[in-house]
Amino acid sequence: MDKYSIPITNIVQHHYWSGKGCPKQIREGKEGITWNDFINMIKNQFTNNILYKVQVGAFSKKENAIKLSNELKKLGYDNFIVTEKK
Repeated sequence: MDKYSIPITNIVQHHYWSGKGCPKQIREGKEGITWNDFINMIKNQFTNNILYKVQVGAFSKKENAIKLSNELKKLGYDNFIVTEKK
């Protein structure tokens, strides 16, 4: 959906095109998931797909980057180190 800008309204069951009873498990609500549940799962996945990134430092020495990364992890912040050439 994201890659090809497909709106949620264009997500339909195979049954829509073929007349077959599929996806059977979802059409019948088996295993606790209905078609509406499935669509809501997709909406939740794609409606909040914006991330806001915060850079907290840039270092010329790798040891300093690792030190800050470890300190942030101890505080509960997920982080990663990106290497770039100047």
